[in-house]
Amino acid sequence: MSKDFLQSIFEYLSSNAELKKIVGDNIFPMYIPQYDKIPAIVYYPVSVSYDTELGRDSGFQKVIVQIDCHEKTFKKARILSRLIKKMFQDYHGDMCGTNIQAVFIKTDIIINDTANNKFDALNSVHVLEFEFFI
Repeated sequence: MSKDFLQSIFEYLSSNAELKKIVGDNIFPMYIPQYDKIPAIVYYPVSVSYDTELGRDSGFQKVIVQIDCHEKTFKKARILSRLIKKMFQDYHGDMCGTNIQAVFIKTDIIINDTANNKFDALNSVHVLEFEFFI
């Protein structure tokens, strides 16, 4: 039996020294337990599609995962999101025990706590969605 895919994502994120330098241990599934833990990465599955062949499950999955990059400023959120994008976009191979056939970026947006998109706006979240072919 293969490893849990979301555990593989956690291990992959946690093993990146550049990312750990920015967020430390603040890598969470689903939500940030205490919002004062910024900067942080939050990851969670959005949807899973299963392929069938001749009426049976083929074992092939398409999983969309959202990764939220929480930072204190727009600029820092942007830097963090570029690192995450570099880690996942076009990835293929063994990801900490899960065989990844391909990864494609689906969504790339920024959410600020202000209406004016200043480059130094506080509490920015950069949202990325990736489609994983497993």
